[in-house]
Amino acid sequence: MSTPRPAGPPVARPGGGPSGGGPCDDGRSDDGPSGGGPSGGGSTDDGRSAERRPELPVARHLRRAALTGLALLLGLVGGWCLEGGITLGRIALALVLTSPLWLAVRGLHRGHRRTYAWMTLAVVPYLALALMEVVANPHARAWATAWLLVCFLLFILLVGYLRVTRPTAR
Repeated sequence: MSTPRPAGPPVARPGGGPSGGGPCDDGRSDDGPSGGGPSGGGSTDDGRSAERRPELPVARHLRRAALTGLALLLGLVGGWCLEGGITLGRIALALVLTSPLWLAVRGLHRGHRRTYAWMTLAVVPYLALALMEVVANPHARAWATAWLLVCFLLFILLVGYLRVTRPTAR
């Protein structure tokens, strides 16, 4: 629930523009320099319009690379689960193992910094499972090695995007 806003003209904020271009009225910050989307327009989560900064070319390349890494990881995890044959149990396992990744697709595509931040944490269990499979399961070593490399690359891309799109100090 948000507090009601007083009627009248918009109040100029130090960050520029009626919305301040930075932190929202309730103390939360925008989802990044592109304001939650690669197009640079739109509104904040609660429907208010806000100024958007254009997305840097480096950030756009990192976002696309992260989406590609996510697609590779989805394919590798799904392929590893379905390697022994397609059964209802294996399909369920693939869906359960890839569900956190599917949840992140929309936010990563739109350039939401919060999604990039929580994805750095969500990739860690995949790294741990891949490392365990590399060490303990010779049969799955090829899958697990590719999986481990893609996880590590995705982690680096996510952190890189967060660093490039870091809000400037005021």
